[in-house]
Amino acid sequence: MEDITRFPIRPSSIVESKNGYHCYWFAKDGTKENWPKICTYIAEELHGDMKIVKDTSRVLRIPGFYHWKDPVV
Repeated sequence: MEDITRFPIRPSSIVESKNGYHCYWFAKDGTKENWPKICTYIAEELHGDMKIVKDTSRVLRIPGFYHWKDPVV
């Protein structure tokens, strides 16, 4: 969390997960073309998972939704 608070661009939303934090930035002018550069920069600066950043098919949980992998019994 220290890295996140020191980062010059404040996240629009932060979600705490079992394995750390997911930060979201709402991009006004984001495009498919500039998305990889932006995400790579943020991940490098915040020591994020570079494998996830480079995989455009990965989608993180939307803030406000619960993480339920186990079926309800």
